[in-house]
Order: sequence, then C-alpha cells, then structure tokens
Amino acid sequence: MPLIAVSGELTSEQTRVLVRMNASDWLHKPLDAKELLNAVTFHDTGSQGTKSRIITFIAASGGAGATTLALSAAEHLASKSAERAASTCLVDLDFQSANCGAYLNQFNQFDLAGIIGQPDRLDVELMDVIKLSRPSGLTLYSFERPQLPFEPHGADFVFRLLDLVAYRFDDIVIDLPNIETPWHDSVLRTSDEIFIVFELNVASLRQGKRLYKKIRELRGNGVSITLVANKHKRKWFGNHFSRSELEKIFKAPHIKSLALDNALLTDALNRAILPSEVDGRARFNKDLKRMFKERLDNAQR
Repeated sequence: MPLIAVSGELTSEQTRVLVRMNASDWLHKPLDAKELLNAVTFHDTGSQGTKSRIITFIAASGGAGATTLALSAAEHLASKSAERAASTCLVDLDFQSANCGAYLNQFNQFDLAGIIGQPDRLDVELMDVIKLSRPSGLTLYSFERPQLPFEPHGADFVFRLLDLVAYRFDDIVIDLPNIETPWHDSVLRTSDEIFIVFELNVASLRQGKRLYKKIRELRGNGVSITLVANKHKRKWFGNHFSRSELEKIFKAPHIKSLALDNALLTDALNRAILPSEVDGRARFNKDLKRMFKERLDNAQR
C-alpha cells in the first residue's frame, strides 16, 4: 500500500522520517484535489498489484502495415468484454500524421500547445478530455503534431502521457514509428511484447533484420519479439523467400505470416473500419486471430 504524506513545510529531520517510512510521495498543504488524484493514480498499483502490459508494433519499413495490426490487436483485446475494453488503450506515437486516428477517420481537435510547454498539466481528468473512443469502448490517444519531437518539452509530454496510461490501463498497445525520437528506445526497453512487421522484399527484410538485432541488443532475451511477414501471397514460398530462408535471415524460428488481401484492406481503409469489420472470415483476419490468440491471449501476464 503506497504512503502519500500531506503536510506543511518539512524540516530536514521530518523529511528523513518520511524516507525511513518509505513514503511514496509528499503533497504540500493546502491540498490541491488534482494533485492528490494524480498522486493516487501514479502510486496505486491496484488491489492485485498487477503491472500494465505494453504491446508495441513497429514497422521495418514504410507501408508494412504496423498501424493496421496495432489497431486490430487493440480491438481484439477490447472485444473480450466491456471490462476488458475499459482497461485497454491504444497510443499512437506517430505525431507526424496520427495514422491510427486517420485510419479510423477520427481526429483529435484538442490544442496541445498549452500542455506541451507544461507537461505537468496533463492529469487524469485531462486524459479523459483528449481521448478518442471506439464503439467497443477502446480508448485511443492520437495527435497530429509534426514538430513535437523537436520541441523543448516534447519528450516530457510523451513520457507523461505514457506514465498516465500505464497506471490507468491493463493492456497498452503502442504504434511506434521506426524513426529516432527521444522516446523510441525507452518504449522498446519497457515493452513486454514487440511485433516487428515487415514485407517480403529485400529492403524491408534488411531493415527488419537491423531492427531485430537492435532490440535484442537493447533487451537480450528479456522480451518476446514476434516477427510478422505481412502481405504474403497465398503461396508465399513463391515470394523469393522461403520460410527456412527467413528464419536464417533473422536467426529466429516461428515467423508469423499474414495473407495479402488488397481488396479487403482497401475496403476497410475507405470505410474507416478495421479489416475484421469488413469480413471476419477473410484469410487475413483468420491469420491475425490465430497470431493474437497465440501471442497475446495465451501469453502469461
């Protein structure tokens, strides 16, 4: 149980007492209700002490389909029950174009300018104001602000956002662009499940291998990495790369593959809905469901 102390100004001796008591936080009187709510949110780990699960999707190359997979994964988890939906969140870290929101034709109208300069203003109440929602109850945070990585407090805002969602949600799905940002490596270091999405062409495979090696160097074997060969033809052994060749390239077994279905994906994008909402029986969706069941549903929390 976290201890949050509330008092007036403290002497050095009183501060040492709080340290010896293992206090988690200290708030100054007179007490501000928002500060108290934020402190409880940050330090409350729940009655069962469970830790949020962070599931990150990252594309080896542009257009590999990581955004579609991230959206589908979040909706897959949220569809289990109303309670599960309320505890699932998707965070779009593509501030260049806010692809997750754009895919669903949902655009965040909130002006972040006042918060970027003062990230501490972002609290649990404001998180409810700036969120987007799906009919299933899934929460989505997606913002278009291309200059964010270059702003003095841009990284502070992103870390603040991630801290808040980590304390509010059990399952957090992140769509992480494969570009260097101040938070890129931090997200990879803290993720519990990482999906690297690549296509079956030389350029995408080269980038996928480089990315896989980088993550292994960052994390060793301490993270589950799923390699996803997206957009393969029905006879994918005719795509110039056999399954065994892919395993040799990555030096990793059990590479997952998703069927190419341009008509399905184009229809879904044009209608701003997920592929599973177009035709749940399509092979692409069956491949996705099988992969999510193995890598997400059956994974130990």
